[in-house]
Amino acid sequence: MTTVRVDAWQFQCCGGRFGVGDTVTWGLVPEHSSHLGTRIGSRRAQEVAWSESHHGPADALRQRGRIAALEAVWVAFAQQGSGGSLEPVPGTAVTRAIKRA
Repeated sequence: MTTVRVDAWQFQCCGGRFGVGDTVTWGLVPEHSSHLGTRIGSRRAQEVAWSESHHGPADALRQRGRIAALEAVWVAFAQQGSGGSLEPVPGTAVTRAIKRA
């Protein structure tokens, strides 16, 4: 079994709903986000091997598979400094098992 990160915006834009038990074909790219550990914790981040890439790149690995489990993750963001960018707040990740996304 492989853990794949799917960003909500990828499917809010132009994707369909999916759920546990569904067979999907996704474009996958190796997960290498430097922020993922800050968002979900370093142990959990190490479990994520791939990111779904609904919009490219052209060389994304097309894979077909069955969804065995889904977990939604929410993370708090806070502005860094006066007029700074929003950054994830370490330790604020909340997860919940879900059946459909």
